Amino acid sequence: MDIKILNGLTLRPVEIEPMPMFNNKLDYDAVIVGGGHAGLTMAVALAKLGFKLAIISPIKVTAKVTDKGDGRALAISEAPRKMLDLLGIWPRLLGKYQPMHSVHILDGKPGNILQDALLEFDSTQNDDNLAVAHVVESGHLLGAMWDGAQAEDNIDFKIGRKLTSFAVENHFVTVQLDDGQKLTAGLLIAADGRGSFVRQQLGIQTFGWGYGQTAIVCPVSHQKPHHGAAYEHFYPAGPFASLPLPDRAGADDRNGQHQSSLVWAENPKLAAKLMAANDDEFNAEMVKRFGLHLGEVALCGEKFSYPLGLQVAHEYMRPRAVLIGDAAHGIHPIAGQGLNMGLRDIAVLAEVMVEARNLGLDFASHTVLNKYQQWRRFDVLTHAAFADVINRLFSNDLAPVRFVRDLGLKLIDGMAPVKKFFSDEAAAQSGELPTYLKGEFPS
Repeated sequence: MDIKILNGLTLRPVEIEPMPMFNNKLDYDAVIVGGGHAGLTMAVALAKLGFKLAIISPIKVTAKVTDKGDGRALAISEAPRKMLDLLGIWPRLLGKYQPMHSVHILDGKPGNILQDALLEFDSTQNDDNLAVAHVVESGHLLGAMWDGAQAEDNIDFKIGRKLTSFAVENHFVTVQLDDGQKLTAGLLIAADGRGSFVRQQLGIQTFGWGYGQTAIVCPVSHQKPHHGAAYEHFYPAGPFASLPLPDRAGADDRNGQHQSSLVWAENPKLAAKLMAANDDEFNAEMVKRFGLHLGEVALCGEKFSYPLGLQVAHEYMRPRAVLIGDAAHGIHPIAGQGLNMGLRDIAVLAEVMVEARNLGLDFASHTVLNKYQQWRRFDVLTHAAFADVINRLFSNDLAPVRFVRDLGLKLIDGMAPVKKFFSDEAAAQSGELPTYLKGEFPS
């Protein structure tokens, strides 16, 4: 009831949401839909904090999956890397990642690839001389996450299974699998990608658009060492980036011991031709953009292609359900922040959940999930807008625009405090950091 105090002021008791007394009768604290990078890491992050979990995934991660991967190389920023290290995932990648020591940004002019960088970042521009990022192939990272999840006793795997439906009750959610199993949990976590079934069933709308670009991703070998340098050329059709990869064991310089990963954005028609081209034809077009600053360069693995677009969910939560990773947001890869944003989701959700649990409150209540949503919303929208503007600004060949943007980049390159700000943003070490991203367990 209300309490009257002096001067006519009234205090009303704060409504809290206690942990339901019957939660110990549920099968799991949380069920995670999706066994990819986000789902597996979410499971390990919560398992380390004592939560009991189930992962639903139609695909089993095998050596074939991790060796082949999906063609992508992922640049892991420093703060998310600290979390992966703490979770025991990063040590499983020993010898499979490459520190990125510098980034060189060039305004690509067709027929003029030998030019000075307009903007450069390197490890000396941060406080600890740490690498700008660490690059690891998608398949290798997925394998390390899978092994890390397998090592946790309080994670059950529903592999080869699909979610067919779910029902949200007042204090729990019931999940139906395609083999007839029914699972109950306090929370449903959607980590099932851009086409998220869970998000669609929750009725959460998205906004976004396509960029009229297709990304070709593939590994290439080159004669000279990259020294941990990444290069990003901005051509009218889209960005053309090379990320440094670890040297290939057992290969000499002539056979391409040194290698990098390409992310080549092109118009869809030319991209389709490049995907269908033989190696010699592909290499000829690639060299026109890559150049020979690393010696002879050639395709050394399978090519993959993906349409590029922006997609962000209007909301990240519903009662007893929450979105993380690509189910919540997908942005242009121009800044290399896609997976890093998903890892930040994981760190924040784990923190608000364990904080509520430790206070004896319902860790899947509206209050807790809304705190996650509010914490993540500004960061996601900021990175999505930044990637969108940069791609639109550079993916054209208008002379006045080129002049202004080149001048702007050169000005930024000469301003150390501004460069440090962008470096901290790339390292995911700006803003309010959840405890996991500091390399510590939340408590």
